[in-house]
Amino acid sequence: MMKGIVAFLGTVSSFLIFLPAFIIISIQYGIGSLYMPVVHYDFAFLNLGDYTYMPVWQFLLQSFGLSILWIIALILLILILSVIFRSEFLNFTIIILFFIERLYYQRGTIIEDWLAWLPTSYVQFGNVTTGYLNYEMISGSILYQKGILVLVITILTLIFLLWITSKFKKV
Repeated sequence: MMKGIVAFLGTVSSFLIFLPAFIIISIQYGIGSLYMPVVHYDFAFLNLGDYTYMPVWQFLLQSFGLSILWIIALILLILILSVIFRSEFLNFTIIILFFIERLYYQRGTIIEDWLAWLPTSYVQFGNVTTGYLNYEMISGSILYQKGILVLVITILTLIFLLWITSKFKKV
């Protein structure tokens, strides 16, 4: 578990490299208004849907939350795979398979509504936050709240699987 915490802190600290550039650009040009509107699409069956606005700060906060949950889930998955398999190439290949959510979409619509309960449906966290993925897939099943729930359940399941594999697999 300590390796996972170190990997998470390393990942977060790699984003801190961009902080000085962000501060310098902010001082030179300003950060703008965080209340600028971002279009949000709400699916409505047999309707064109509802278009509402959310402020930029809300969009950034929601996208950041989904991305942090994704980082944690990927780190846990890599830890489990590295305990089970010793091949880094095999681990990398399995991680790549985690990002192929477009395989179960067909002609612009999601094939089944239960596929929205898979964690791979929430890879595009910016599109999930704005509702664009619902617009693109003509569906109302990919929601931000459901994404948080699915990713938290995935993380808890991965933590349990990591505990099981580390308990029974002698390193």
